[in-house]
Amino acid sequence: MNQQGKTRARLYAENFGIAMAALYIILTTVFMVTLYRVAVAQTAQIHSLESVTGELADRVRMLENSFTAQTSRQESVGETEEKFKRPNDKLALADALEQEREKRQIEGSCTCPKGRRGKKGKKGHKGDQGPKGEHGQKGEPGLDGPTGPTGVEGPQGKAGPQGIKGLRGDPGVAGPQGDKGEPGKGLKGDRGIQGPKGDEGSEGLRGERGAPGDKGDPGVDGPKGNAGAIGSQGQKGIKGETGVSGLPGARGLPGVDGSKGEKGMPGTSMTESIHLVGDGTRINNPSSQRISNWRLRHREGSILYHRQTGRVEVKKTGYYFIYSQMYYYDGSSPQMGHYTFVNDDKVLESMGSVISTIRRYNTKYHGGVFLLEENDTISVGIPYTKIYYMDREGSFFGAFLLHSM
Repeated sequence: MNQQGKTRARLYAENFGIAMAALYIILTTVFMVTLYRVAVAQTAQIHSLESVTGELADRVRMLENSFTAQTSRQESVGETEEKFKRPNDKLALADALEQEREKRQIEGSCTCPKGRRGKKGKKGHKGDQGPKGEHGQKGEPGLDGPTGPTGVEGPQGKAGPQGIKGLRGDPGVAGPQGDKGEPGKGLKGDRGIQGPKGDEGSEGLRGERGAPGDKGDPGVDGPKGNAGAIGSQGQKGIKGETGVSGLPGARGLPGVDGSKGEKGMPGTSMTESIHLVGDGTRINNPSSQRISNWRLRHREGSILYHRQTGRVEVKKTGYYFIYSQMYYYDGSSPQMGHYTFVNDDKVLESMGSVISTIRRYNTKYHGGVFLLEENDTISVGIPYTKIYYMDREGSFFGAFLLHSM
């Protein structure tokens, strides 16, 4: 008896659950259909409002054009009627006074009762827009004004006098003459120490240029002599004793400054770099194997980051250092790891084992130098782990240019 009661209660519970599920599905369907109808009605209202707005804009544009044409026509007509305005105004004023006088006389003699005032009539329909008036003729251009006279050129200044030539320093005392060696080729003596640089003298005034002298007659070329016989090489002479150093001479005039060298080629700028960090979310069972939960922390140069795909695109060819690290947060898979891709080729890989469901936290880092061409992309992929913690200190990804090509 108890077993039948339990079976009957279980059937009632199952039927009740099925009925509630069916009721939930029906209510959800009705709600979705109602939302769809409301959205369709709002869309139709929006389209009708847009069409009405377009018609109102066209009418406003037509009114503006007609007002502009009427204004220009009134201005052109006003100029022609200005001459006849005053006589016509006088005649109109006289006619108006005469009519007013006759009206008063009639009203004073009439003893008829005054009738009631009639109702105000309805407002008439708006008249059609008149045709656009023709543009007036363009006036003739005015005459050009006369050109002013040219000023008198000033006289040329005189050249300054020639500066005084500096004094030449006294020669040093000559040392004693050494013994004459045997004829032969002597050794070259050591180069003396260069004296200190003299003070820069003041620049003298430039003197007047003298008149050129008369050119002398060219002399007669003498006959060319016969070449002498080559003598035999003599023995090496004995080096004479070093003479006493002479007194230092006076400081000479400063030398002419050398010309400025050409400007060198600009150096290579290492400004291509990017650094991405996690956006703080926890990824559970990601739909794509490429990570896109990045937040841009630093970017320099022409390098780009595509937020939708999580890819970094380089715009300059060269050698780049690429690095990435992921914070693993999964204890259900036997392995955890991540890859770094250049385009769709795997270039770096990190791998580890999960110890237990309790000790499941870990981070892996890898990096390397790779040659990237223009428009190449870099991205991070996940092969095994299902849960990642996109902490900004634990999960990051980036690259920077080492040498451009």
